[in-house]
Amino acid sequence: MKAFGLKKITTLSIALLLFSNNCLNAQQKWFSKFGWWGVDIGYDVIETYDGHYIVTGYTGSFTHGNSDVLLSKVHNTGWEMWTKHIGGINNDVGKAIVQTFDTAFVIAGYTNSYGNGGYDGYLIKLNRNGDTIWTKTFGGSDWDFFNDLRITSDSGFVMVGYTYSNSKGGKDMWIVKTDSLGNLQWEKRIGGINDDEGVSVEILQDKRIACFGTTYSFSDPKGNYCLFKTNNNGDSLFFKEWGYPNLTDIGYDFFERPTDKAFVICGTSQSNFGTDTTYYHQMVLDSLCNVLGDIKETGNKLKNQIIYTNAYFNAGKHYVVYDRADYGQGKRDASFYIFSGPWFITGNTYGSDEDDVIFSCKRTSDKGLIAVGYTKGFFGTIQEDVFIVKLDSTLFGAVKVVDVQDFNKTSVCKIYPTVTSDKIFIELTKNYSFSELFIQDTQGRTLFYQQALDAKETIDVSTFEEGIYFINIVMDEEKYTIKILRKN
Repeated sequence: MKAFGLKKITTLSIALLLFSNNCLNAQQKWFSKFGWWGVDIGYDVIETYDGHYIVTGYTGSFTHGNSDVLLSKVHNTGWEMWTKHIGGINNDVGKAIVQTFDTAFVIAGYTNSYGNGGYDGYLIKLNRNGDTIWTKTFGGSDWDFFNDLRITSDSGFVMVGYTYSNSKGGKDMWIVKTDSLGNLQWEKRIGGINDDEGVSVEILQDKRIACFGTTYSFSDPKGNYCLFKTNNNGDSLFFKEWGYPNLTDIGYDFFERPTDKAFVICGTSQSNFGTDTTYYHQMVLDSLCNVLGDIKETGNKLKNQIIYTNAYFNAGKHYVVYDRADYGQGKRDASFYIFSGPWFITGNTYGSDEDDVIFSCKRTSDKGLIAVGYTKGFFGTIQEDVFIVKLDSTLFGAVKVVDVQDFNKTSVCKIYPTVTSDKIFIELTKNYSFSELFIQDTQGRTLFYQQALDAKETIDVSTFEEGIYFINIVMDEEKYTIKILRKN
């Protein structure tokens, strides 16, 4: 399945941006990607209170060390508004983000720039402009990682991941609960003699905490899905696991269905025929975790795949994102599906001719989806770039990516040079009834604005500090963006 185009929208940028022509009150549909010279990956995305989106992950481009936590705000039409990076001299990664009631953001991930030793769980609070308010680290002398994060009913935070510090075996599922200021209240280690990991956490309708992941320590050393439930005080309520005997079952995501409090869990399961082929696997469990339904799907080239479901649709339907290697346009593509119970309803696949992978998918206020991951394709990608997909509730009609070759064929606009010390030249080869130009820095601040462009324009940037800037030109319903480097 290939992506469907809505309208032709032309975009030139090393940080490629794609925009929908829908009005802001309608459901938005677009692709967008941005990145720089290093590896830049989005691990989580949420809709903000002001109707835009915030992404966390890591950047290997703007860093204080090897990699930094990435925080980028993305406009609801797809363009990057500003980017911040947080970290020290080593590796720092953001895996999950929430917005708090005071409009701030909290990121959970891991760091080996700070903390007690090895890697530690990392918790960061930032204001709505991305400025750091406080940071906390958690863990022992070994490696400790946070994978997911939620705000609890008492306005605190709960993180799930895994820890090697003081574990019962290799690594244990690790749950950490803090107050609203990030102060530790309790932590739990769940595991046995082998590896156990938590990948997803949810606050249930009864205000209790459920953590989902994979265990290799109990019924099957090859791996089973597992779920642990606790209350806000850390009291253990139950631990259950599911899987196929002597087959590898790896958990990726889950959510609680609001209509009946059932759990929908997703993962991958090894083929029954003993090959290295894997199935995409969904299970539906009742509120007591008894199995109600079991769905498997397979195809060619399905190895080490990713599957996420954390978005309820309506009328018993839910969204699923598959990482597919057997459909689409490239090596790995993101496939978005709607299921009603065990039944497939509709879906579509989006991506370039290279790898395009989604790590997080969330429901949006317009009843659509916002998803983030990385792409290794599309014009201007040097390594991995942050890849964002905004879809409506039908999962169809997203704007098709237009690369630089398509742009050159139209020859409507030229912006040069992209590396400069003093001036930028712009040439328009078509007449437009409306045009405007604005230049922004990487923090989203507009430094220059001009309305009504002539056929040839010269923009003086000699007073700008050295660094990266984005030139945006809007002409009627088309928007062009190009990244420039100002250097002496």
